[in-house]
Amino acid sequence: MNKLNQLVTMHQQIVTADASTSSSNDYQRFIDLCVECERELMPRSSRLVWGVAVVLLGGITLAALGFYFYHWQHITL
Repeated sequence: MNKLNQLVTMHQQIVTADASTSSSNDYQRFIDLCVECERELMPRSSRLVWGVAVVLLGGITLAALGFYFYHWQHITL
């Protein structure tokens, strides 16, 4: 929450300041803080989790295809 408070304070300072008094350094620091807050608020899954999910999904799909291929004659009328 402290970073969000800093973000709101910086936003108010940038909005209320004149274009001549606000520096690009303050704006860049504001953008960096926005990106950092966004990363903390939206955690991402690691590559390991996605890899395990893809392998499981692929394995289940291949098992289902193999089951239907092997038992197709018994399933159909």
